[in-house]
Amino acid sequence: MKKMTDYKQFGSVILHLSILVIFTGSLISGLTGNKSYIELGVGDSVQLADRNFPNIKLKVTDFKIDFYENHEPKQYQSKFSLTTEAGKKVQGQISVNHPFTRDGIKIYQQSYGYLIHGQVEVAGKAVSFELANGKEILLDAKQKLHLKILFIPDFDEQGKTLQSKTPMLRNPKLVCALVKGKEILAARDLAPGETKELRGYPVTFYSYRYFTGLEVKRDKGTAVVFSGFALLLGGLAVRYLVPYKNKRRGEKP
Repeated sequence: MKKMTDYKQFGSVILHLSILVIFTGSLISGLTGNKSYIELGVGDSVQLADRNFPNIKLKVTDFKIDFYENHEPKQYQSKFSLTTEAGKKVQGQISVNHPFTRDGIKIYQQSYGYLIHGQVEVAGKAVSFELANGKEILLDAKQKLHLKILFIPDFDEQGKTLQSKTPMLRNPKLVCALVKGKEILAARDLAPGETKELRGYPVTFYSYRYFTGLEVKRDKGTAVVFSGFALLLGGLAVRYLVPYKNKRRGEKP
């Protein structure tokens, strides 16, 4: 029975060691882990140094959406180039539930939307903008006057509602609203390339493009935690599952 006892003791040692390793990995994650959510248009790039990712550069090169026949989003994916801390440039592709991993960096596909490029004339001065759908521009701080924008991929010309008939880009329109506080003073819908005036504020809708919402994570403690769980499973197996043989009659202990 001494051999059996040795196995159990060895398994117990591994179990206690695994707990220590898991705790260490969790501590590393808490002290050094970092994550950041970013929204990038196709063709745009960002330096992530100011988000605690030194020397990391990310550029989105493509984005696309696949739809079911009922127009529900089936899958969306982003392609990008990543410059690592070592200065190496690598190409990556991600989609929902299929993240990218490289040199301790993980990138997840989180969301998508549209960036709207246009112009509004304020007091005779042209102010260009490129904003995410649903955002607004401050026109006059004293009057609390804002220009709110809403992009509609498939505008309903008959109903004139703010709900897109489908998510497909069949009749893209920009709806602009001049808002004072919570009151809507005027609203217009614009096709790409069109200019309309809202109470003395001419607005031009130039173009639109996709943006992709990405979550960038770095967690150096993850590998340590996984190693700890591997040790934990090994310790349990040795402690409780390793078979042993009964001693034969007449065999000395």
